[in-house]
Amino acid sequence: IRYRQLWVSDDGVTHLAERRFGGLETMDFTSTGGDAAMQYVRAFSSTDDFLLTGLVITQQVGENPWHHCPSPQFVVTLDGSWYIRTSDGEVTTFSKGDVLYQDNS
Repeated sequence: IRYRQLWVSDDGVTHLAERRFGGLETMDFTSTGGDAAMQYVRAFSSTDDFLLTGLVITQQVGENPWHHCPSPQFVVTLDGSWYIRTSDGEVTTFSKGDVLYQDNS
């Protein structure tokens, strides 16, 4: 699964890097009936990089000034599109299905 990570270099400049999830296991849920199907699953433990502590659903309209995220977070674009302008000048547009990971690193 492809995602982009927003990160800050030692000189304070923000950048976006393309990354991929790994360690996914194939799990067959077809025996449960209905519309169940094959899924690709990864369980995160306390020793992993990601800790889910909450879920926020928001609708972005208009400009959103540059700000630090309060904690590491994934942003999943459910519909429409939005963009990030990093301080290195790059503009990246996120569309339906795109994922951003930001952790202020």
